[in-house]
Parts: sequence; C-alpha cells; structure tokens
Amino acid sequence: MGIYARHLGEWYNVYEGGKLGGSFSPAQIVTPPQGTSGLDVQTFSVKDKQGNNKTIYLLPGDTGMARSLAFTEEAQESVDEALRQAVLTTEVPDDFDGDPITLLPKNMQSSLRNSVETVSVPKLSATYTVELTGGVLPGVMVGAGGAGGSSGATYYGGGGGSGAVIGHGAHVPVILPVQGEATYIITVAPTSPGGTPTGTSVLNMGLPTTIAVEGQEPFQVAIGGGRGWGNYTGSASQPAVSGASGGGGHGASPYGFNNYGLGTPGLGNDGASGPIAGNYSGGGGGYSSPGNARDGGNGFDLATALNLSTTDPDTLALLGLVTQDGFIAGGGTGVNGGTATGGGGQYTGGISRDGKDFTGGGGSGHGAAISGSGGAGMALLITETP
Repeated sequence: MGIYARHLGEWYNVYEGGKLGGSFSPAQIVTPPQGTSGLDVQTFSVKDKQGNNKTIYLLPGDTGMARSLAFTEEAQESVDEALRQAVLTTEVPDDFDGDPITLLPKNMQSSLRNSVETVSVPKLSATYTVELTGGVLPGVMVGAGGAGGSSGATYYGGGGGSGAVIGHGAHVPVILPVQGEATYIITVAPTSPGGTPTGTSVLNMGLPTTIAVEGQEPFQVAIGGGRGWGNYTGSASQPAVSGASGGGGHGASPYGFNNYGLGTPGLGNDGASGPIAGNYSGGGGGYSSPGNARDGGNGFDLATALNLSTTDPDTLALLGLVTQDGFIAGGGTGVNGGTATGGGGQYTGGISRDGKDFTGGGGSGHGAAISGSGGAGMALLITETP
C-alpha cells in the first residue's frame, strides 16, 4: 500500500515499499542553501554505498539555550502589568550567574525581590533559503525532540518523544508544489530546554521544522516530539504530551498506566508508562518503535535512507555529527536505567542526558534535577557532486 498525493488534479503513488515512486523524481538544487538568521549552512563531501561522490548540505537547528527572566510561581498572580512587562522584556546575558533581581532597574528591585528567577528558553528557529526545481525534496527534515519530564524526589519524569522525520526514505515524503524553479524557506527547530522541579517545562512539544514557498505559509511540517511526564513542585502532575512521538509516562498510583503521550501515525510512536516498582517512569516514543518501561523507542536509519557509505571517513564525519550510529529520532529514557538509540537521551549515573542535537532525539527524564533537553532538528539536502 502506498502514500498518494494530488498534483495538478492527478493522483500519484509517491511512496511504495520503502521507495519513492510514481511520477515524481528528486528535485534539483539550483542555488545552494544559505542561512538567513545567523546560522551557517555546513557542506560535506560524502560517498554513497556504491562509491559515488555526493554533496550534503546540513541546515542545523540552533543548539543550547537562551535565558530569560520569569516570575516565581508564588508571584505569578500578584504582579501588576507594568512590572510584568519590565521583567519579561529584560535580557539575560549568556554568562550571567548572579541574583536576577540585579538585572532590573533599581526602582523595581525592592518590590520584586524573591519574585523573579532565570529560566532556560529555546533559541529562535533557524531559517534558510534554497532554490529548487519541482519534484520530491532530495533529503530529510527533522523536528526537535521533546524534553524529558522532571519531578520531585518521590516520582521520576518520563523520557521525551522524538521529533518527526519527513522526506526521502521516510513514511512521509516532501513533494514540492511548484513545477518549475522556486525559492523555498526552510525553518529548523532549536534545542528543547529541559524542565526543573520548581516549575513546568518551557515547551510541551519540541518546535517544528517547516518548508514553505517564499512568501507563503508552510506546506509541510516535521512536528516536534512530546514532553515526558513530570510532577513539579507546588503544582499538579504534568501529563506526558503527544507529538510526532509521545513522551513517556509514569506507572505508579495515582497516575495509572495510561498516562503516556501518543505518537502521530506515520511520524512516530507512543511513549510508555513506567513500571510500578520503584516509581520509575517510561521511555519516550521513537520514529520506528514505541518506548517501553525501560527504553526509549528506536529511531530512523538515516544512513540507509540516504544510501550513505558507513566506511568512508568523510561520510562518517557527517554521520558522527548528526546521527547516533547512523540513526536519528530516538526516544529518551525514563529514570530506570534504560537504553536509548537514535540520539535519544539516556539516564545514567544519576544524570539525565540530552537528546543529541540535529537528531531530534528526545531528552531523558529526571527526578529532582534538570531533565534532559530534546535535541535540535535539522534539514539535510543531498545532490550529485559537480
């Protein structure tokens, strides 16, 4: 059974048995991609499995975190609008590690003492332009992974779900809507910040990676993965979130077994609830399988999808940067010693690991500390080497 798309009034079978088919051929890159938001395109010379030379353009999502001022939970309801705007528009330097109150004007400091804190927030999505002919996108697009959930010392947060993978070799191809040459805008998702036990996670889902004809709305979206279950200090349980792949849940009463996030058919899989014993949490879903009570779900075999050599040193350099052993879009683990593949974050040695950036891997959950961040997304475009 194939996936069908309508183009100019006709229906075409564009995906059958793991291969692109029908009337669409890969689009050609007319003008190589360029970054328009401060991030540079990275270019790699690679080889396919038959030894042919290829060029791959990496369009990376921004990594790491930005920081912002926010109100503590106790102060949320008691601050007037003028003070609220002053706090929310105050910039926090990247290297700042002092009392956040000192960033505000002196005339506001006394009234807001012990009412503000610094929080991690995602960086802006990166944007790129590329000129392509009509056809099927010659590469893949990856949404950001969901962050792991965090919690108090009694219960443990679930693993984040992976971001979606769309494009060549994926369940969902990207069909360019313009028959001739056109300029496209690709927007790539950044890292998803992990959560802390003192407040809810910043993002319920990882941010999406999108493609649009210049001047138009996006026509295809690789959505982000869902956040894992958490139970934050001073607030109720935060349920696992659905997304491209769902975040992991928690098995212990009163939370029950059916609290994991659901994956989107064709884009990813469900998270899992954890076992009751030990109050452990479940893994987030991955591209090719659900999470379970120990592990994150398995990911997408990028090296095979793009027919890339796994012996050529230059190709391995690219795969080492943007995959985990050739795979991307793996789910993060819960807090129970599970394993993660495809760039998913793993909980080891009492520390939650982040999803590997560019893979869209989910972050690992945690108990009383910061949970793992979801990995940034990317787009890869592949072409024949001139």
